[in-house]
Amino acid sequence: MKTSAHIGALLLGFAVISSCQKNELTDTNSFKSDLAKDLLNSDLSQRKGRGTSQEECHDIKIGSLYGGGIIFYIDESGRHGLIAALEDVGTAEWGCMGNSIPGTAIQIGTGQENTLTILAACKEPLTAAKLSDSWVYKEKKGKPKRHNNKERNDDKRKKYDDWFLPSFIEGHLLIETIHILKTNDVAYLDLVYPNGYCLGANLGQIFPFGNYWTSSQGDSRFMGTAYDGATIAWILKYSTDSEPYQIAYSELKSFKAQVRPIRAF
Repeated sequence: MKTSAHIGALLLGFAVISSCQKNELTDTNSFKSDLAKDLLNSDLSQRKGRGTSQEECHDIKIGSLYGGGIIFYIDESGRHGLIAALEDVGTAEWGCMGNSIPGTAIQIGTGQENTLTILAACKEPLTAAKLSDSWVYKEKKGKPKRHNNKERNDDKRKKYDDWFLPSFIEGHLLIETIHILKTNDVAYLDLVYPNGYCLGANLGQIFPFGNYWTSSQGDSRFMGTAYDGATIAWILKYSTDSEPYQIAYSELKSFKAQVRPIRAF
């Protein structure tokens, strides 16, 4: 399902912390080619997908506001992908500390199934998976309409209630995409997202730095290592620009971290 928009997606600005070891991989800037530099003086009006503001971008492009959130991944068909909510839904534990929940995976396209698996096996309230599954976003469409001289809300607004906790790789792609968009590097953006993209001026507020849960339990193998799934799950830290912007942790399920749900389209 990977597209040219995510060449090197699993290596870009990524670091892993486990067993007191930290492996920093290549920074985003090293991926910029001579071709990208040559595009710096290109006519901005010819760039695909660029909008004057994020609110004007509603097409299926990376960074567009669409389907109740912001698009951060598009598959090869160009018609399907993943959307992130525009806000965190709270802070929570992963849940079910001491209980192994078999079947969670790390790949793209597994977050929804992971979430359903967790909900079926873990009945604790207010877990990261539960917060994601219960999140509902209802589009706002202008001012309330008048009916019989009384103001009422438009009941035909679209409602999105099929959110889930991202898998490890889905969460990684979300953080990677937002980081790339925030660079505002025209040449690099044109190179990485040749099919178009949209930039928002408030991405820093929508996606603040922090620790975010994934739906991938610790028994999901990553970089040749598997941990105790009964006590460990994978967490991603969206770090500052002065550090590797993405760090992966194998963290205790009782740890409290931010929850950012996603949905598929």
